[in-house]
Amino acid sequence: MTATQPSPPVTTAPAIQVQGVIKRFGATTAIQDATLELTIHDRLSIVGPSGCGKSTLLGIISGLDDPDAGVVSVLGESTSQGRLKKCAWMPQRDLLLPWRDVLGNAAISLENRGVRAKVARQQVADLAGRFGLAGFEDRYPYQLSGGMRQRVSFLRTLSAGKEVLLFDEPFGALDSITRADLQLWLRGALDEEPRTTILVTHDVEEALLLGNKVVVMSARPGRIQATFEVSLPEGMSRRDLIRLPEFGDLRDQILGLLEAS
Repeated sequence: MTATQPSPPVTTAPAIQVQGVIKRFGATTAIQDATLELTIHDRLSIVGPSGCGKSTLLGIISGLDDPDAGVVSVLGESTSQGRLKKCAWMPQRDLLLPWRDVLGNAAISLENRGVRAKVARQQVADLAGRFGLAGFEDRYPYQLSGGMRQRVSFLRTLSAGKEVLLFDEPFGALDSITRADLQLWLRGALDEEPRTTILVTHDVEEALLLGNKVVVMSARPGRIQATFEVSLPEGMSRRDLIRLPEFGDLRDQILGLLEAS
């Protein structure tokens, strides 16, 4: 077991269960009757128009918020505090601390768990090479490209030792070339370090590349319109994957739903 790999959950229940969730902000209903279920190590991508409640749903699952109606459980935990203990969140912005170098930033999640700073730093140093950070360990955020900063952010998220990882548009601020490179990189990283993941994205190709399930949400109030199962070959380049007929068929079906929203 690696330094970042959590103990396998001791449960036969679904990893994540969302049943009949409703969320309102004043007179506005953001999410209406959302229902979904994930098993251990499922990778779910959520797509939908702006303002449909994708990030709101992610926040509820993570335990940062509660629904107004419905039930949410993560590895058997249904309270917000319980869910929060099971989830690690990677936001769109990397939020690296400018006064900490790469290892210092990556080690924060371990330090928050009570690991001494020196030990935490050594543990993430042992993993830096696997995340494309070898030779950059003592660099500061201002010395890194956007893609490198996101790799540090992912290592920090993974080092939290949580079974469930939540990604909120993690590559949204990157240029298209860097984004394409990191999509395939993250796909490989999750193959090596399996987790139950939920990705919120506006990019349909990204959703298909990083999820084995894709949920399409409607315009506000956000409802789950459809769920697509995704099974793509391993070991192929991103270019070859998106050229597969089955990839194109799924992309077109999802885009059709989004355009009709």
